[in-house]
Amino acid sequence: MQSLEALGLMRYEAELFVALTKLEQGTATDISRVSQVPRSRVYDVAQTLEEKGLVEIHRARPITYRAIPVEMALEKLKRRHERGLQEASQQLQKVQRERTLKRARSGEFWIINGLENVTARAEEMLQRAHRSVLIAVLLPRLVSEEMLELLRKKSKKNVEIIVASSDQSLLSQLQKAVPSAKAILIPPYSSEAGVPGRLVIIDREELLLSTLGEEELPGIPHESAIWSDAPGFAATVGLFVEMAAKALRSK
Repeated sequence: MQSLEALGLMRYEAELFVALTKLEQGTATDISRVSQVPRSRVYDVAQTLEEKGLVEIHRARPITYRAIPVEMALEKLKRRHERGLQEASQQLQKVQRERTLKRARSGEFWIINGLENVTARAEEMLQRAHRSVLIAVLLPRLVSEEMLELLRKKSKKNVEIIVASSDQSLLSQLQKAVPSAKAILIPPYSSEAGVPGRLVIIDREELLLSTLGEEELPGIPHESAIWSDAPGFAATVGLFVEMAAKALRSK
């Protein structure tokens, strides 16, 4: 019964169809006797099934009902279910496109707290990258295995990748994971205001910038980040980073 409901039939519809499959054909009294469908509901439920092409109604005295062969019924339900899924997919994709277009016009800014949450957003961004990735990170713990794997995959798809760090061993690790990446060694930096965490920019359209605070647990610092896809914001920050990199290389 549940499998028929999963294919789109309501409870009484499934009950009635199963009853007629047992009976081959029957009246409202017959159907209510072998199912949970009340006799008063048999006619309107059967009409719905008739519209779906699953039941035939012989309008005589008394009215009798017959289910179509099970194989035919399942094929009809399957096609109907697939059409429903396709229509739902198209409608949801349309809503998503409209939301993306609306967001692209205005852009958004989000504050993200917690190392795991910031890492999850960084991984989501890397999955979306199509043209370029710029990632600057100062501590090895801020580069997850998933991030490394995504950088490898994007590199194989000819996505331009730039990695930067003040930690030479971390920079070597990133270069080893992604040999085609451009590497930039930046000077170490810290201040009383906090320690820089990571910077991720994809396609010059999305930006994630974080700072590190006091440790939440031993060895695990608190990380706060700002994420934005506001038009021009990521591109501007990326431009300043590239200008600074060129200045460092010229020294």
